[in-house]
Amino acid sequence: MKIPLLNVFLALILGFAGGWMLKPRAEVTGDDSTAAAPHGPALNLQRGKAEPGGDAASVSDGSLASEPVTTADALLGLFGYDHSVATQAAAYQRLRSLSATQLEALGEALIGVPQSSRRQQARTVLFTRWAEIDPEALWAYALRSKDRWIRDQGILEATKSLAQRDLSRARDLLSTVKERNVREQAISVIAMEWVERDAGAALEWAAKMPGNRERTRALRAVAQRMGTLGDPQNAMTLLSGMKLSQADETMAIAALATTAFSSDPEAALSWMETLTAKQRVDILANNLHQLVRYDPKRAKEFFTANLNGRVRHSVSYLAEHFALDDLPAAQAWVEELQSGEVRHRAMQGVVNAMAKNDPQAAAAFMEAQGISGSNRHIAEGLVIRWTQQDREGAMAWIDTQSDRELRLQLRDSLVEAWADEDPEAASVYAQGIEDPGGRRSALRHAVGPWAERDTDAALSFVNGLDPAEQTPLMTYLIGRLAYQDVNTAVKLFEEHLPNITDDSQMRSFATTARRIADDWADWDAKGAGEWALSIQNESAQVEAVQSVANEWARYDTMGASEWIGQLPVGAARDGAVTSLIGRIRLVDPSAAFAWANSISDENKRQESVRNVLNDWKRVDRNAAFNALQSANVSDEAFQSLSRQFDN
Repeated sequence: MKIPLLNVFLALILGFAGGWMLKPRAEVTGDDSTAAAPHGPALNLQRGKAEPGGDAASVSDGSLASEPVTTADALLGLFGYDHSVATQAAAYQRLRSLSATQLEALGEALIGVPQSSRRQQARTVLFTRWAEIDPEALWAYALRSKDRWIRDQGILEATKSLAQRDLSRARDLLSTVKERNVREQAISVIAMEWVERDAGAALEWAAKMPGNRERTRALRAVAQRMGTLGDPQNAMTLLSGMKLSQADETMAIAALATTAFSSDPEAALSWMETLTAKQRVDILANNLHQLVRYDPKRAKEFFTANLNGRVRHSVSYLAEHFALDDLPAAQAWVEELQSGEVRHRAMQGVVNAMAKNDPQAAAAFMEAQGISGSNRHIAEGLVIRWTQQDREGAMAWIDTQSDRELRLQLRDSLVEAWADEDPEAASVYAQGIEDPGGRRSALRHAVGPWAERDTDAALSFVNGLDPAEQTPLMTYLIGRLAYQDVNTAVKLFEEHLPNITDDSQMRSFATTARRIADDWADWDAKGAGEWALSIQNESAQVEAVQSVANEWARYDTMGASEWIGQLPVGAARDGAVTSLIGRIRLVDPSAAFAWANSISDENKRQESVRNVLNDWKRVDRNAAFNALQSANVSDEAFQSLSRQFDN
């Protein structure tokens, strides 16, 4: 039985794809007084069940209330921040008894609510339900809105519903949509629905779409949908009859092949035999990963016959599946390949496959091929898998490696894999490593993941280390924690800053300040800036202030400019100005030049002025030359800068 596209899209929005089946259109009966349009399903959210009848969604701990929601606050109150299936389904059920007029009133009420993930979830479910009741009303509402998200999402939801009921009307309303992005998505929705009714007519419509982008979008959607129907040969016949341009035909065939391979690989391969040699190569190059899963030997033969850049990226994946299917043949193939990128990637795939069942044999194979700088990461991946299966065996193999650098690298991989299972034991092991450099590196690989899972326990362990090892490890941990918990990172930074006396350690600590500021400024630039200015150490302050300016200017150059303009003259401000210039000099060279002129350090000022003028003169030589006349530089520097304009 055919399941309509609207129900499929609804399942995806509510998160049910693959878990619950929506009722087909023909089986849906409505109880709405406002329209005879189909309902969404009545669902039981215990996985695997879709119970007919009833209006309430239920979860494992009992039934969810099904009383209608009539206010924005009540609707928002149904949502958390986890986007859970049960939450969204419950909200959908609470909207089922509302009329289109009531849904519109709810939509209007949500406009005054501050932007949040809860508001977006609420609108998504509201529009889904409204589109089922009265898609044209939703369409009109969306077109009237000044909110970009409302226009885009409302039109798309309305299109999904309307395309099932009246394709002609959906196509007519498409002409009212001006935004390119949502128009192209609506075209895809109409095209896919049309294919199931009349693929030839859908293809003809797509081929006549005005504009290259819209035609491409429509043709791709039609071709992809045809590929899922299990008859690529018939689809190809339709494509050939359209007399498309070569570019459009190539694109459509590629789209058809992608879904055809996913639906029925054997039928797709049989169809390919009817194509030209070039078409076959193009299709297989783009779908090699699917062929590998279906028939590794055939994929290997194709790869060998078409060894070029388009398929090189797939060789590791290919070799792994080939080895799982026929290990001796895959190993022999690796040995036949010439040294270089292809052989390297093939070895990686074979080792990955062997490591799943026999890591010791995988290690022996690697050693026979030779472990060098270019393939050490393969050995590291092997050690990680080996550690998960037999840690003692992995340790013993690592100890047999004569190359100290390789031995330390592999031990780091072992420790990090061990730390995923037992970070304390891995840290104790790392602490006992005799080689000082190896010990420091292994401690970072063990304690780093531990701190992210149990910060207090990891810090307690670090505080028990020798001070010579404690400080650099703490510096590393603070930087690593910055992304996860900036408050903890700042607290630790301020506690340990007075203990830093060595210049080398201070440079590392300053870098840590930069990392904290960068992560913090991503969501609270003002707060990060205040903290950066409060740092007592000058080098750390300069790094942090520069980082805040760089991140702030990434998304708000005006706000960053105002903040920088209020900074006191000095190294921190100079660093911040340099960051701002880097963000704006290509889009606003005049402003960038003015900022460069304000740098207090003469050498840095001259360098920034030079960089801005270099970029500026490429787009407006006269304006750049005129700006040079007001450059705040020495006469000697002015002469040097003037020579940039001699040629």
